Amino acid sequence: LRFDPRRITLDEVIRPAARAAEALADSRGVDLAIRPVSAATLIGDPRRLSQSLLVLLDNAVRYSSPGGRVEVFARAAN
Repeated sequence: LRFDPRRITLDEVIRPAARAAEALADSRGVDLAIRPVSAATLIGDPRRLSQSLLVLLDNAVRYSSPGGRVEVFARAAN
């Protein structure tokens, strides 16, 4: 796998992954709530981070009961 680190914002990683998980959430009757994301920056590979987050969201949606809720949010801390 190629790793391409650069300076990115949390929003650049979280929004695309959450949007990709919305279709699965809708099909399973799970509410996927995307809350505001802090403006923090980090150094990382946006594609790899998005892929990792999508795996987590996929699991959260798959193992939630219909009518359940998955919330996506992030904030920076020190």
